[in-house]
Amino acid sequence: MDIYINEDKVELNLADLLNFSQVIQKIETEVLGPRGEVLTQIQLNDRDLDEAAELDHQNLPVSRIQKLKIRSTTPARLVLEAMDDAPTILSEMVKGIRRI
Repeated sequence: MDIYINEDKVELNLADLLNFSQVIQKIETEVLGPRGEVLTQIQLNDRDLDEAAELDHQNLPVSRIQKLKIRSTTPARLVLEAMDDAPTILSEMVKGIRRI
């Protein structure tokens, strides 16, 4: 299995892991946590996963994971990105309210 975090290939010992959920948990605790980062996006076998798809794949056997790409960022950067998007979101909300 190839694992990439923010485009950098990482090596993890996955010998004791059974499924996708355990792999994600290991990445969060052993790689992202020490960096002070949070997971923001998952791509599994070249397919983007939303939260529902992530739950659907939680029991996927490790043997069926060929490639895993993770995007992560710091909580502070995540907040700044959300603030950058706020004017657009608020503008759309105002348009919706005016239609009511």
